[in-house]
Amino acid sequence: MRYALDDTTEINPEVMNELFYEVLKDEMDARNWGFTDLDYECECHGLILFELAHKKRPLTDDLAECLAEAFGTSSEYWWNLYNSTNNTPKE
Repeated sequence: MRYALDDTTEINPEVMNELFYEVLKDEMDARNWGFTDLDYECECHGLILFELAHKKRPLTDDLAECLAEAFGTSSEYWWNLYNSTNNTPKE
């Protein structure tokens, strides 16, 4: 199974943080958002979210806060999800 970030980029689930991505995608789907919409809400480039899903970029306080604001959750929600799937505690 492969997941599309947009019309041109695909995520290989074998190398991604699948649970984090699934929750992120579910939140986006609930709002009928694509990554362009999330980019707008978080004021960041989609590559940051792509790298986060692929474990090439760590979650930061700023990004966790941005996701929290975009989805009406808390930054701790995103930290807990990230830590549970990465086994990397928040610094």
